[in-house]
Amino acid sequence: MEYKPLVSVIIVTRNRHRYLKECLRHLMMQDYGNFEIVVVDSSTNEQSKEITSKYPGVKYTRFYNGKNMAVSRNIGINNARGEIAVFIDDDCYVQGGWLNAIVEGFSNETIGGVGGRVIDESQTYYTADTSKVGRIYPSGMLSGFHDYTADKPFFVDYIAGGNMAFRRDILTKLGGFDPVFRVWNDVDISMRVRNVGYAIVSNPRMSLEHKTAKREFIKRDRTNFSSQCLYNRNHAYCMFKNGGFRFAYFKTLFYWKVLDTLRNAKNKKAILLIAQLCGVVMGIALAVRVKIVGEGNHL
Repeated sequence: MEYKPLVSVIIVTRNRHRYLKECLRHLMMQDYGNFEIVVVDSSTNEQSKEITSKYPGVKYTRFYNGKNMAVSRNIGINNARGEIAVFIDDDCYVQGGWLNAIVEGFSNETIGGVGGRVIDESQTYYTADTSKVGRIYPSGMLSGFHDYTADKPFFVDYIAGGNMAFRRDILTKLGGFDPVFRVWNDVDISMRVRNVGYAIVSNPRMSLEHKTAKREFIKRDRTNFSSQCLYNRNHAYCMFKNGGFRFAYFKTLFYWKVLDTLRNAKNKKAILLIAQLCGVVMGIALAVRVKIVGEGNHL
């Protein structure tokens, strides 16, 4: 019998109704029939709700004052019925065969997560070398290159948050997404899925365009003090929580990143170093706490 599971596509949105409209329109053109759409909306207006209401089969949930993507995704999991839970951003437009490619990726029971190609308009680089795609190196450094070209699925260490799918029962057993990660929750959940014995694959046919819409809370500018503190906190927390307290992580976070900042930050060296080191210390403290009291259930 052909494998045709129910797929739940979970979209988190906030004040980006124009993008959401296009996101839904592209999803409706998929030729895989057994799927549902769950929209978790934390907008401060009614425009996204009005757009969603034009699609009677779409499940709509309002998350008032929601400012945390991980929490929004957990709400999506709790409102989903599918065997497979898929997460895309509201500024992502899926391409033809996207849902079929997701299901194809889960044909093996050892596969816990499937990601795909992200054609990101804000980036001009890509790779055909799959050994560089979605890698977490022993040093704790990451290699993204999610805009890649390949002719068949391949194993990766983590998948991109704007185009990722997991078996919903695994997410439930893990307690959902960790709300500490307003960003980096894709890396964290991928590592946690792998830590319980499942593999992660990337399927190039699971392709979408990412329009890189403006963020409301977390700036993409890595020279911003608060962003630097947040990214470094999450990097440290993710690595130490999921990979253990390895010397290589300490060296990367306290030596190589500092050296990189000294080399490349022109007029903001001191303030960026303070933000970076504060973030790393906070991340380590969070990881220690989890090691003592456990991960907990976030759903």
